Amino acid sequence: MNNDNCYYGWIPILTKDLLFGYFIKELENEKKMVEGEEKKKLDKRLSKTSGRYYIHETHEDVKDKKFKVIISVDDRDAIDHIFIFKYSNPTLSDKNIAAEASCNIEDNGLVTLKLEYPEEKVAWKEHEIIKQVYIIIREVYHHHTHHEPQEEILLQPVSAKDKTDAIIKIINQYQEKIISYHTLIRTDIKCEGGFDDARNLVAKAKEEMAYASAFVNTFERNIKDPQSYFFVFSNALKPIDGLASDIE
Repeated sequence: MNNDNCYYGWIPILTKDLLFGYFIKELENEKKMVEGEEKKKLDKRLSKTSGRYYIHETHEDVKDKKFKVIISVDDRDAIDHIFIFKYSNPTLSDKNIAAEASCNIEDNGLVTLKLEYPEEKVAWKEHEIIKQVYIIIREVYHHHTHHEPQEEILLQPVSAKDKTDAIIKIINQYQEKIISYHTLIRTDIKCEGGFDDARNLVAKAKEEMAYASAFVNTFERNIKDPQSYFFVFSNALKPIDGLASDIE
C-alpha cells in the first residue's frame, strides 16, 4: 500500500495476536457471505480470482440509521478492503457506494487505511470517511454495535507520513486522553445523578491506560525512551483510582 494520503489506527489488543476468526465464523453461520454475480463484480473490481466477502450492517453516528458494509478478507483472515453503501440493501455499483477504502491490518493491530473512492468532489471529507471505516473495523474486532457519547474520546485514525510518525501520534493521543478522562469524570461527579456515568468512565479510562501500555510494549522498537511512556500511563491510574474513591 502506497503511503500517500495514508491514515493509521490501532486495534487495541492485550493478547499476543489480534484475534479475528470468531467474527468471520459468526458471519458465515448467519450466511452473510457475498456470492454469485455480486462476488464476481467484487473480484473484478479488486483484481482477485476468488475473494472472500462478508456483509455487515452498522449504524450512522447521528441518525442511527442502518447501512450496508461489504468487508473483503484476505488469506490471513484480516480485512483488506471495505465498501460502505448509502442504503441498507443496495446492489454493487458506483452510484450506491458511499465510500471504498483499502486496508492493511498487521498482526500487531496496526491498521493502514487509504481512501480509494469517492473522489474529492464528493461532499464527505476524507478524514470523516476514514474515521467511519476505522469505526467499522473496530466493530468487527471488538464487536461494538453502538457508540456511547464518551466513545468520542476513543482512539482516532491519524494521518501520518510513515509508520513511525503514526506510532508517535497515536501515543500522543493516549497522553491527551489522560486529561480528557479526568475532566469528564470530574464533570460527571459534580452533576446530579452523574455517578453512574462517572463510574463507566473510570472503567473505560483504566481500560485505555492498559491499552496504552500495551501499545508502547508492542511498538517499543519504534519509540524513543519507551520507559518514560510506561511510567506516564502507569502513573495515570493513580489519580483515576482517587476519582473512583471520590465517587464511592
